[in-house]
Amino acid sequence: MPERGAPYVGTQPFFGTERPGGGPAITGQQFRAFVAKEVTPGFPDGLTVQSGRGQWRDVSGRIEKTFGQEAVARVDERARVDF
Repeated sequence: MPERGAPYVGTQPFFGTERPGGGPAITGQQFRAFVAKEVTPGFPDGLTVQSGRGQWRDVSGRIEKTFGQEAVARVDERARVDF
């Protein structure tokens, strides 16, 4: 079967939404404003925001209940895509 779709590289950044030190969590409205101002310009053709849960082991080896904003994970994958 011939390959279908155009070559495509998908990028997935992962952002935590709680503040280091236990401050108040970032609200949905604050996160949407951040995405609009800081993320969307880098993906002018469109993007999808998905929710998830996870944990992070910081540089000291402690498991954080939240990501603590020490880092942003990023996954890049090659794919073939049809729209």
